[in-house]
Amino acid sequence: MNNLFLKKKITCIIFISLVFIFSFSNFINSFPKIKEDILNAKVTNIKQTNDFVKRLDSTINDSIRSKYTFIESYGTLQLLLGKHEINNFDFAVDKDGFIHDSYFFSGITDKYADRLASGISRFRDQLKAYGTEVLVMTPPDKAYDGKINGYTGIPYTNSSKDIDKYYAYLDKYNVNHIDLRPELIKSGLSKEQLYYKTDHHWTTRASFIAFRELVDNINKLYNYNIDADGYYRDWNNYQKIEYKNSFLGSYGRKIGTIYSGLDDFELALPKFNTSFKFERFQAGNMKKYEGSFEDTLINKSILNISDVFTRDMYSCYLDGVLYPYGKITNNLNRKGPRILLIRDSYSSALASFLATAFSEVDVLYPIQFDGDVNKFIKQNNYDLVIFSGYCGTLMQNLYWYLPK
Repeated sequence: MNNLFLKKKITCIIFISLVFIFSFSNFINSFPKIKEDILNAKVTNIKQTNDFVKRLDSTINDSIRSKYTFIESYGTLQLLLGKHEINNFDFAVDKDGFIHDSYFFSGITDKYADRLASGISRFRDQLKAYGTEVLVMTPPDKAYDGKINGYTGIPYTNSSKDIDKYYAYLDKYNVNHIDLRPELIKSGLSKEQLYYKTDHHWTTRASFIAFRELVDNINKLYNYNIDADGYYRDWNNYQKIEYKNSFLGSYGRKIGTIYSGLDDFELALPKFNTSFKFERFQAGNMKKYEGSFEDTLINKSILNISDVFTRDMYSCYLDGVLYPYGKITNNLNRKGPRILLIRDSYSSALASFLATAFSEVDVLYPIQFDGDVNKFIKQNNYDLVIFSGYCGTLMQNLYWYLPK
């Protein structure tokens, strides 16, 4: 009996020691990055405090030793168990291999949709005093056609119902909006050509369809004549570079390549002559890039990263979204309309394509922008402001600055 207790005690000591060693090793590994986050932190209000805590949590999680080995092992176990939902319904895979968000609640409520649409309408009325128009475009998710080939009993996220509800309230307040779902369906492209299996985003091709549809509707709604001959909106005028089995999206990075597989990634670059200036503002600093579409709006270094877990190819356009504000100036079209895209990560490639047809396309990520949005728009004298947040960010603080 004494030997049994001794073995248990020794096992317990070994286990606690290993946990301590692993934890201490991770602390040493992550300390320089944690220190950098703390020293660079700007915390003067609740919003900045919440953002700082999220960044710190992300830094610690990203610094775990052998993190990706653990992820692959976990994914392999889930695959062997035949599981179709992951992390207690954090996300779920369908029969076609697409990974979706998963939730049990009903999505956007009528009360929330009404409040959001009402806030946008009041914001629109404020901007009219500056001569600025407002347009809403909500990128749909993989259920753009209302269909998910899912497994019985799993609650897959279907934003189409949320978009219908949200747009019904935008109609109530006479706010102009664009529904991209019919155009995606009409394109005749497969779901795999329009959305990634391992990520929540749409593909480069779907972004281009959104660009084409946006320009069409802007011309009709506001009596513009942008890209009159459709040259910039012709997919044939772009060079396509294919990266086969190379992209591991945000879902895949949580479950591993063995479970999720890899997506193809397509980079589209103009064949025609381009000249841009891209200024990116963050933490009081400004980075400036000048040159062609490829040299200015594409972060090619991301495409050359060897590790699929850190190679976020989707973010090569405009270097992703994680900065408050960016300004794209088209040097070959200085007299065209100037627009502001209030956006999330869905709109990085979209904004890049829009830049070919407008004189200036600015991008604002409100989750990281802590200034006065109304004052910012007034100072920059935009012709049009486009609200471009997909349903996943509508429930977050993407529109915190709207009037109550």
